[in-house]
Amino acid sequence: MGLKRTKVSLLTVCFMLYCFASGGIFGLESMVSAAGPGLCVLILVGLIIFWAYPYSFICAELGSAIPEEGGFYIWIRRAMGPFWGFIGGWWMFLSILLDTSVYLVLAVGYIDGVAGPLSPLEKWLISFAIILFCTAINIKGIDAFGFSSGVFSVICFFPVVALIVLGLVHWHYSPFTPFMAPNVWGQDGGIAVAMSIGIWFFSGYEAIFTMSGEVEQPERLIPRGLLIVVPIICISYVLPIIAGVAGVGQWDQWSADQGLSFVQIGTQMGGRVLGGILLFSAIISNVALYNSYLGSNARIPFAMSLDNLCPRFFTKLHPKYGTPYITILLGAAVASLLCLNSFTTVLEADVFLFLATLIFVFISGLILRIKEPDMPRPFKIPVGTKGFAVMVVILIAIALYTMFSSGIDYAEIGFIGLATGPVVYVIVKKLCGDKNHPEGPVINS
Repeated sequence: MGLKRTKVSLLTVCFMLYCFASGGIFGLESMVSAAGPGLCVLILVGLIIFWAYPYSFICAELGSAIPEEGGFYIWIRRAMGPFWGFIGGWWMFLSILLDTSVYLVLAVGYIDGVAGPLSPLEKWLISFAIILFCTAINIKGIDAFGFSSGVFSVICFFPVVALIVLGLVHWHYSPFTPFMAPNVWGQDGGIAVAMSIGIWFFSGYEAIFTMSGEVEQPERLIPRGLLIVVPIICISYVLPIIAGVAGVGQWDQWSADQGLSFVQIGTQMGGRVLGGILLFSAIISNVALYNSYLGSNARIPFAMSLDNLCPRFFTKLHPKYGTPYITILLGAAVASLLCLNSFTTVLEADVFLFLATLIFVFISGLILRIKEPDMPRPFKIPVGTKGFAVMVVILIAIALYTMFSSGIDYAEIGFIGLATGPVVYVIVKKLCGDKNHPEGPVINS
């Protein structure tokens, strides 16, 4: 028995994509105060045109052409070879390990704000309960994952609609004035912060493709889902900011943690009931993101182990659900160890590693356009190779600017993370590469 393929609807795929690529609006507040209302909206619109759509389209093209478990790792390996495939997979795996732990910290932080102050033990117990819940969902497979994504999506999206409507009703301020914050272009200016936040929110389009081997007709369903979900995500980011500034103002006090958050903005415009709903949505949005990336990240070492680049036991599948439960448990165990720490420093490496991997994804798409022009591509971006190359150049330029715009200290931390890739490759190649593994996953009976 191999990976269990599940028949899912287009709606379920859309829910899954929303949880991967959005998970709500909480965290965008700091982008407003960093850049200023007008510039913030302009950056978001610019990223929609020059980042979100080209990025998601490249992932859709690659995912439709190579609909295999492991997603972007398989794409990079096919285009650039096993070494670079491993490097990209390792960087993303490491990035998401850090990232998922942060989602737990944020979820518990919101709970602490309501029920706190919580002791470290209480925080860890709440985090561990979330980990157990999401681990069970992921081990049960796409059916349970898709259903939970639908519930999470509705909970996360409803407050977005409420904020937009209330902002229009309570319109008192210009949502674009002032255009930019003071010192936005300085050394510690807000343009770099705003770009980093915007890039981070317009990300995750590649993640669902790591599960392609468990979905029937992924080459058709997932690209179609992206075409539906990406516009919804774009609108759900821009309109709440416009509505919030128009209804409440105080843009310079906006912040996701120590300032005017969407929870407080909603409370001012809609009362304590809406504020409570928004708070619950903020908690669920982080749980949804943790749940999504716990499952997605588990597929990376699973796919690499099939290529003798990770220990063989990572290929073990659950005897009932047919999911790579060993790697799911691995991600859960790491999160349970990291969920009480502060991640200000490692988050910088997290973004750096993530964008470095995306650069490999973009280059892989171009290489395969050149090397394998006749490869069947159920979804193909309607541009020629030269047009594709222009898209890739723009995407890489945006990624590099974001990676290096926060200063040399930020870049140094990121390079440390990047340097682990070749070291780990040499180690796993020596330990696992000489073994003659049979093809296919192992079923643990």
